[in-house]
Amino acid sequence: MNSTSIMIKTTHNESTSTTINITNYESTSTTINITHNESSYNMINSTHNESVSRWNLASEDQDFGQSWINLVVGCILLTTTTLSIFTNGTCLYIFFIKRRSMLTRINSYIAVVCILAFTKAIIGYPMVISSSFAGYWLFGDAGCMYYGFLMTTFGLCTMFTLSLISVDRYLMVVLCRFNGLSINSFSISAISGSILLSVILAMGPLFGWNKYVREGLGTTCSPDLKLTDALSRSYLTVLMIVAFVLPLAVMAFCYWKIFSKVMETRKNLFPGNKHTDTPMSMTRKKNINLEIKLALTLVYIVVTFLLCWAPYSVTMIWAIVDAKSLTPLLISIPSLVTKLGSCFTPLVYMGRDRKMRRVVKENFECLRSETENIISNQNEIVRPAASNVNTLSTKAHTKTKSSCNQEKMSKRSKSSAKTGLGQTINETIV
Repeated sequence: MNSTSIMIKTTHNESTSTTINITNYESTSTTINITHNESSYNMINSTHNESVSRWNLASEDQDFGQSWINLVVGCILLTTTTLSIFTNGTCLYIFFIKRRSMLTRINSYIAVVCILAFTKAIIGYPMVISSSFAGYWLFGDAGCMYYGFLMTTFGLCTMFTLSLISVDRYLMVVLCRFNGLSINSFSISAISGSILLSVILAMGPLFGWNKYVREGLGTTCSPDLKLTDALSRSYLTVLMIVAFVLPLAVMAFCYWKIFSKVMETRKNLFPGNKHTDTPMSMTRKKNINLEIKLALTLVYIVVTFLLCWAPYSVTMIWAIVDAKSLTPLLISIPSLVTKLGSCFTPLVYMGRDRKMRRVVKENFECLRSETENIISNQNEIVRPAASNVNTLSTKAHTKTKSSCNQEKMSKRSKSSAKTGLGQTINETIV
């Protein structure tokens, strides 16, 4: 039996060379020389350090750019949230406190949309604003699921409610199913059903059908758009069809039928475009014009909402087709645009409804006069003879307040004497 031994000899000299001798005593001797050149080592080390430095610099630039984007997003959301609270809060104040008579069946749907937007602005958007300014999500996984579920539920419910408005108008104008403006069992059942359906769909990611994750820049949460498994994609597909395609088709059909019916009635009342001046014809003409105006107002509300949600819908389709190509910025921008829609509904409604504008104007005028009286009273108190002046200013304040109330009562009586929008639209198609 032949024995084999291996000898390894390492020598470091001044030229930093290493020699490894492997000797097989029975056969031949093999020598492997491994030489480390100091200059090449320095060059490799320098190249490595330069690559690391460039990588660190790129990372710092990316973090710096992302921090600026988060700051801009936070400022935009802060402005949007403030405007949403103010506009939606004004509509809710008028509907439920100041003028409950305006809470008709159609306005009840508008009130639901305002409640959803107001609630999102109060308990949802502050989480994204604070996270945007911090640069990362502040509320952990539990907060992410809470926020994702909340926003998904409110978004779905808003879309379904806008669809219910079109269905309600279709049943009333085209099919003549409803008489009057009061809230009926259909509107209550429809609103309750839309809320229930929204909650059921939003609970899917909580039970494994997709999941709520940090999206985009990592400062907000939503259903995961980048999952590639069939189950997760099926959730996005169902969400796309049920929450966007079907409501859009229903609204397009209903408003097309409404406009067709109104224009047909107008043509039958005034054949050959010959308008008469009888009181009955003038009333009919006014009712038709009011019906057209109301339908256009509702269409404007729907269009603005759909425009805000269209980018996110395109992103969802993109995620279904090719989720891997989505970048954080491409996901963040549509998500930001959807949040801008929360303040448009009350703005469009107040801009189109003359009665709502009049009520808002009256309340702000009274608020301004009362504020001016309070300021004048405070200024008078610091002057000499404060007791006498205070008495006079109090009387002036009482007089101004009573005059403000009298002015509101007179305007209210005048408006009730006239045929309002909400009372005449029901006589359009008889």
